[in-house]
Amino acid sequence: RTNGVWGSLQSLFDPQHIAWAAVNLPYSTDSGGLREKFFMIRWVPDSLTRSTMRETVRLKTSGVMLAGDLVNAFTRDGAKKLQANDLSDLELSSVLDFVSKFERDKVVRESVLPLA
Repeated sequence: RTNGVWGSLQSLFDPQHIAWAAVNLPYSTDSGGLREKFFMIRWVPDSLTRSTMRETVRLKTSGVMLAGDLVNAFTRDGAKKLQANDLSDLELSSVLDFVSKFERDKVVRESVLPLA
């Protein structure tokens, strides 16, 4: 995990609990453009376990299904949805790749370092 704001956000995702987060990620491009990408994280960890397999499956399924309306409300106007099942899915570089996937200009990765 990293320190700073992003590390604080990562630390909120417990490997034994399902969670959702709405995130606004600012960054800049090599052409001087400033961007802010709003996205929703749906955290359903692979490591989630309960006393029975049935309970584990029920929690994971409900974690995905219950978030449907919430995620749809946040993403209706073009915000992205990030499904995270492991802390590696929440590495800042991976998330930046995800939110800037269709960016025409090259992303200046150092522009997000204040969050790291």
